[in-house]
Amino acid sequence: ILAANSWMQHPVGVALVDGKPVLTSIWAVLTNNTALAAIPHTVAGTFAVAGSFLVGIAAWHLWRKRETEDEDRPVWRSSLKFGGWVSAVAFAVLAVTGDIQGKLMFEQQPMKMAAAEALCHTESPAAFSVFAIGDVTRPDCENVKSVTVPALLSFLAHGDFTTEVRGIEDLVVEYQQKYGEFYPVDERLGELSGQPIDYVPNLPVTYWGFRLMIGLGALGTAVAVFALWVTRRGRIPAGRWFPRLALGAIALPFAANSFGWIFTEMGRQPFVVVPNPTGVDGVWMYTARAVSGLSVGEVLASLIALTLVYAVLAAVEVFLIAKYVRGGVAGVMPPKPDKGKDEDTDALAFAY
Repeated sequence: ILAANSWMQHPVGVALVDGKPVLTSIWAVLTNNTALAAIPHTVAGTFAVAGSFLVGIAAWHLWRKRETEDEDRPVWRSSLKFGGWVSAVAFAVLAVTGDIQGKLMFEQQPMKMAAAEALCHTESPAAFSVFAIGDVTRPDCENVKSVTVPALLSFLAHGDFTTEVRGIEDLVVEYQQKYGEFYPVDERLGELSGQPIDYVPNLPVTYWGFRLMIGLGALGTAVAVFALWVTRRGRIPAGRWFPRLALGAIALPFAANSFGWIFTEMGRQPFVVVPNPTGVDGVWMYTARAVSGLSVGEVLASLIALTLVYAVLAAVEVFLIAKYVRGGVAGVMPPKPDKGKDEDTDALAFAY
């Protein structure tokens, strides 16, 4: 799935034959540099989820039994430590692979990078926007004030502090020259047939999605590391804030992963297959052309059906997770055999 998605982000191993893209090398698709960065990034995101889950559940059990000599306490303390370290390592991998993805984005999808920063005008060097105040929906940035880190975006884009990063206004002109100003006249495009193409992604979604992805992921890791610190040397915080903080932090990497995917997919609009700047000319597809020719009723029915199926699965999953979390170690361990029966069994085995 990730290799296929990466191909849509950066099509490789393909040639145009009679005006249609034809796969020429599956190896090129599987070794696509976009895929090689996306796969470890996604896997690290799953480990971040697992680490936060371990920390949250272990912290809750430790706090509940903080005043008793429970025999399972070593299990929960080990779980918390393991989860904390998994979260920290996962975030480090996310940071490294995310940096690689940023540099690939600078080369392969410059409009997505500009949208992620609400960078309306070309800058050299380019500053990184920490957060923006004002209306980021307009690509002219007339009413936007940003708190920035000078030259940091240039470093994230190219590894130095001097690289020019193109802004939305210049990129729109470039895209219009390369890919046209208007959609083709085609009845399959519906109301967009022959209309001007908007090459600017949804700026509020891409700008804030990018920051929520990074911010929530970092916050989840910070909570895990903090839990390691406050429980060192056998300590267990007495206040209710500790289990609440740890349990609440379970949601952070889930949300960070979700915002990351929203940014990745919406940042490539209006393309469903993004043009490869160094690839074969003509290998791209507008999202408007990729829409299936289904009726409104068919789309609505499929959405309702899928939503209901996933809602049932989610309810079952939450029920089972809650059941086994409350059950603790005893809930997943096999029952201890009766001592008397063991002695009878041993005597019978000896007699035979």
